[in-house]
Amino acid sequence: MDVDIPTGDLIAQLRQELTVNESPKEKTAAIQVTEQNAADFVLGCSATLAQNAMTAMDEIGATVTATGDPEQIGAYAELIKATTSALETINKIVITNKKVKGSIDVKKLELEGKKELQIEEHKHALRASREEVLKMMFADIKEAEVIETLPVDSENRSS
Repeated sequence: MDVDIPTGDLIAQLRQELTVNESPKEKTAAIQVTEQNAADFVLGCSATLAQNAMTAMDEIGATVTATGDPEQIGAYAELIKATTSALETINKIVITNKKVKGSIDVKKLELEGKKELQIEEHKHALRASREEVLKMMFADIKEAEVIETLPVDSENRSS
């Protein structure tokens, strides 16, 4: 059995696959976390963490499934679990922010509606004093003909 395997090509391919990036990453400037930017910081870090985990899953996935090592498969499963948890957390933050923004918009609309109703009520309100209202009421009354009546005695009726 004479199998001609070009070992040089195989070794070159393996070296290309196993090249390690030994250049250090540039350190980013430390971010001062305050109450004002804490939410943005947490959301940004969560997104970076989730992105890094997704990249690691893509890079490690094929190797783990090819080797079949139970420890590596378990570690890969934990990575998937952690990545899923990070994405769920980011999703909850986004949904909560949308709910808060929506409730603020609803409150603004309610306040605007109440202001509109108050303005309409004031437009229809009568703006006059009591005396002016009475004058307006009595100005429309025409003088009526007055008929005098005399009381009738019961004695005068019988006669």
